[in-house]
Amino acid sequence: MNQTYIQTFIDMARSSEISAERVMDYNHQKHDEQGEKTAEVMRNDYMALGERLKQHEYILTKNDAAKLLVSAYVVKQQLEENIARIKIAITGYQTDIMPKLNRIINECQTYEDVRKLSEELFSNN
Repeated sequence: MNQTYIQTFIDMARSSEISAERVMDYNHQKHDEQGEKTAEVMRNDYMALGERLKQHEYILTKNDAAKLLVSAYVVKQQLEENIARIKIAITGYQTDIMPKLNRIINECQTYEDVRKLSEELFSNN
């Protein structure tokens, strides 16, 4: 396995370890002991996988491949959710913020004009 794949797999294992840690914390706050224990096992598994991946001459096992596949699905889903949020933000800038700021620049001559139009455009009413 080349170093690029190994580093990618290390990053995936670390990401899954962090996600499991967050689930552990969430379950702890919700007093869900079984959920917390399950997440702890997952966290420990991914932590151990990350350590194995860092060893010189690591050989991929079928069990590790299965863990990495689960990790890949989770990471992919998280990336897709991030992309969706970014697209929403971009749309908001393009269709709301930028046109309103352009109106202020193009239509206002005085401080009072800016104050009135900005109050109109950026109020919650």
